[in-house]
Amino acid sequence: MNKPVCGCLGLNPDTFGSGPTLASMGNGATYTSGYLDTPNDRLVLGVSSVGGSSADKGGALWTVDVKTGNRAVLSGFDDNPSTGVTSVGTGPAMLDVVAVQGGPGGLYVYERHGSGGGVAEIIQRVDPTTGNRTTLLDVPTDPLKCTTSGTAVSTPSLNPVPGIAVDENDALYFATTSPSYVSLVKVTFADGGKPTCSVVTGDDGTSTTGKVGSGPLIQDFSSLVYASGKVWVFDFVTQALFQIDPSTGARVIVSSPAAGAMVGTDGDPSDPCFPDTPSPNAWAIGSVRAWGTASSMSDSLLTSVTLATGNRACTRIPFANIDTSVGVFITPEVILAVGATSVWAIDTSRNDANVLSE
Repeated sequence: MNKPVCGCLGLNPDTFGSGPTLASMGNGATYTSGYLDTPNDRLVLGVSSVGGSSADKGGALWTVDVKTGNRAVLSGFDDNPSTGVTSVGTGPAMLDVVAVQGGPGGLYVYERHGSGGGVAEIIQRVDPTTGNRTTLLDVPTDPLKCTTSGTAVSTPSLNPVPGIAVDENDALYFATTSPSYVSLVKVTFADGGKPTCSVVTGDDGTSTTGKVGSGPLIQDFSSLVYASGKVWVFDFVTQALFQIDPSTGARVIVSSPAAGAMVGTDGDPSDPCFPDTPSPNAWAIGSVRAWGTASSMSDSLLTSVTLATGNRACTRIPFANIDTSVGVFITPEVILAVGATSVWAIDTSRNDANVLSE
């Protein structure tokens, strides 16, 4: 059965892009994260579980053309049925991709493989043209030591699931799961030198110990984005969209429907539409609006937030089960929604959607 096609991009309803398919990769390969490479009209998507056996299983970066839906392997493992498992690009093998984000110096990829005491975790920089890989940090072997006001603190446990935020100077921002409070750290990589790490903001909510920055407590980093000189965070626990000043650590709620702490209003108060089940990278920040995902039993939902006011509005795509678990991305024509196995193009002016690539 054909999936709904709105025709807004002139797509053929029977062909959802050409190139490699996740089904051919083996081991239940899925998309895990994404980055919109606007100058090149493409999505760069992280892929996990590529390869036909556990011995050669790994990850990859794929590109998806935002106009045609065509797919290609940019870096990492390629399990081609006719040639077997090969590697695209040079450098250390790519593990399962957890998060990817682009910056001026290339693509930054957080990778993980294994379980229990045998987990391997690395951060790599990938050339966006050649796919060549350079390992910047072997996380278990050379753990980060972060500082706050010049004082060393406990080694943080990086949490790449909400995504990587990258600024205009190629500094990387990560959420952490330790020390005992949720925090945001900044990691920079000097050529030929060890990475440096500093705590940008964090608050245990109970004492002055470990408090960095001002503003309301962030309890759960569900999405992490850098845009317009700020770090933007969606907190699943408090249902709030935060803006963080990376120079001071100040935390400001941009929009929240929470009773007693409401910022902004819902377009239809009887139909609040902030995300019920936000996903990693599920927010895109534009110059005027932010877009996030929400959930519904029968419809697919997008939430838009006017940044100047915090006001919220819903876009419902009736009877469309659109998977937005990987993220949403803003283009001039449409909103792109990426799920575990497909990419959708959503025309918010018509409340319509079509499969772009699958």
